[in-house]
Amino acid sequence: MKKILLLGFLSFIVAPPVANNVCSRPLNVLMLGYYGAGKSTIVNVLNGLCDLHPGDAAEIAATGLANNVVTTECELYSCTYGGRSLNVVDTPGFQTVEAANNAVRNLIADEVPELFRDGIDAFMLVLPLGRTPEQRIVDMIDFLNSLITEEGFNRGFVVFSHAEGILMNENQESERISEFQRTVLALAPNAERFLNSVQYMFYRHYYGLKGQIPLDYISVRREFLGRAYNNIFQLCEANNGNTFSTIEMRRAKERFDNQRREIEQYRTMRKELEELFSAIISRNENDISSDLLEIRNNIGDNAPATFEIPGGLTQDETLTEERNFHEQTRNLRNYVNEFIALQNELSIMSRNVTVLTDEYSIARQKYNTEKDSFISQTEEIKAVQCGPLYNPSEKNFGQALLMAMLPGSEFALRMLCHNIRQNIQRELDSVPKYYIDKYMTRAGFNNDNFDIPVLDNNKPSINDYLARIELLEEKTARISNRITEIRQLKEEMRNAVYLVEDYEHKEKIIEEGGILFAHPQMKQMIFKQKVVVMNETQRFQGDRRIF
Repeated sequence: MKKILLLGFLSFIVAPPVANNVCSRPLNVLMLGYYGAGKSTIVNVLNGLCDLHPGDAAEIAATGLANNVVTTECELYSCTYGGRSLNVVDTPGFQTVEAANNAVRNLIADEVPELFRDGIDAFMLVLPLGRTPEQRIVDMIDFLNSLITEEGFNRGFVVFSHAEGILMNENQESERISEFQRTVLALAPNAERFLNSVQYMFYRHYYGLKGQIPLDYISVRREFLGRAYNNIFQLCEANNGNTFSTIEMRRAKERFDNQRREIEQYRTMRKELEELFSAIISRNENDISSDLLEIRNNIGDNAPATFEIPGGLTQDETLTEERNFHEQTRNLRNYVNEFIALQNELSIMSRNVTVLTDEYSIARQKYNTEKDSFISQTEEIKAVQCGPLYNPSEKNFGQALLMAMLPGSEFALRMLCHNIRQNIQRELDSVPKYYIDKYMTRAGFNNDNFDIPVLDNNKPSINDYLARIELLEEKTARISNRITEIRQLKEEMRNAVYLVEDYEHKEKIIEEGGILFAHPQMKQMIFKQKVVVMNETQRFQGDRRIF
């Protein structure tokens, strides 16, 4: 695998190069790694303390796994060896517990920029050599990405601690590096740039074998010490003394946190989609309408093989998987939303139909009330009564003519007038039916049909509901219009005044009056009489000289 050495970018330059002594200063080195990986031990070695044992009073960074010696804060140490100096920040180790790792990330992102205001020359990622669990590798890449951007990878060293089992020769170390790279890439393909950008070193704490020569613990530590200083200062020179800005560390942390929030948003949407999908698919097709069933079938056709995202991925890869899932299930999500929207619309339609049905029923009741009131009003239409036609004290032309025809016979005259009066009244008694029939015909009750067929579909579709709503609205509107028409006609009927001259069959009345009504003056007077009583009030109003 080809190793790439990046010289950095201007946006990350903190200190510009100065002549040829750009690295003749204490270089800033950040220690990263797992809890218990040996970061603090290496800090002591970088200060030239190669003959210490755990808990030795001379060590500057406390070592060991006891709670009272575990690094819990970011500690700055000044280290010197061979006339060169390092400012080394030891950090708490990361773990496999996400909550604990978040706390460590926050601590490092907050404190390291304050300790290294002029940037980072190098970082050491300390990993214990051996079979590292897959999840730990994933956590390692995530932890690194949360603090170091890709532009800072070329300032990194992967330091394999507990490397006593690896011979101190280039072949074995190269094989171990290649194996490590393959393992990481298999789990985190996005880590390729990191793996190709960093340098690798092996730290042996107790012993080593250099060729055929065994080295004791002091010798192997010194071996590492010299190589570490050389590599760190050579890296500084390769970068012309430019550092990785700790501002970028904070940006890396911010980016990581944003990624995590985005992942959580996608995860929430994915779980919600799964729940909605399961709820829709589990519904009995006999319980849903035809249009919902069609959408449900589309949902089934667009379902993914699984709603789960593979585990054991880095955060970058997890985000990629979540985004891919979200994109791949776009059609499914659209169909699910369409199903829910239609389901809600059907529910609203059902409530609307219920409301409109109630309004329709109320309108029918009002119509029936108005119809009954109208019919009752027609029952008030009565016949006028024909008054006495013979009055000795009032001699009109008709009476005078009769008296001339029947001289000296007042009795005969009275009987004749009585018969004429009966004939006239018989004709007048038929008038109310004429006007009742006329108004009933105008009312048009026989033409009214407001019945609505029963909705026989127990799973109405949206079109069924729309048709039902349209029918109910149309029927209710027609009923309301009819109620208005009936009220207007009833009012007209109540206030109407009909004279003999308005009556279609008025000549029959004149004909029954015979000679009494023959004179034009008498006939004109009869025409101005009421021919029918439309209500009780009219019975006592107007000229009642005859009718």
